[in-house]
Amino acid sequence: MSLQSYQTVTGMDFAGKKKKIFEDTTSSSINPHRYDKYSKRPETREPEETEFKKPQPTPPTVEKKNRLTPKRMFIFFVILACLMIVWVWEATYVRQNLTEIEKLKDQALELEKTNEAIKSDIALLTTYQRIEKIAREQLRLIPPKEKPGVILIDTKQAEIIEEEKSKQ
Repeated sequence: MSLQSYQTVTGMDFAGKKKKIFEDTTSSSINPHRYDKYSKRPETREPEETEFKKPQPTPPTVEKKNRLTPKRMFIFFVILACLMIVWVWEATYVRQNLTEIEKLKDQALELEKTNEAIKSDIALLTTYQRIEKIAREQLRLIPPKEKPGVILIDTKQAEIIEEEKSKQ
């Protein structure tokens, strides 16, 4: 279709009215039905490959948001910094407690050694031979002919012995 085959070319303006675009004055034959094909509704046909194809509607999809936004990066680094601070604080706290525990263990060990030394001193000071020696030398006492004895009686046995004496 070229412009030379038509005598007048009409088109539509913005108001929707037909308007002459080009008129060939050299042609003398005027066909009154030459514009009838433009007044009819065009037939629907499949577009050719060179023509613009209307995109097929696609189902709505969930768009992936850009996960690495500056706000998210800032929040991530703030949380990371908080976790690091908590980790350092906890490590320091644990180290302090471990040194305190070691000091307390050392102190407990020294106290146990002191306690054992005191117990051995008590055992040495309360022996019968030492008491007898002090009594003879400092107090000028005479040792008994028999060693003193200690009798341990259970309360139930004491009641039984008293009952036997009262029966006799």
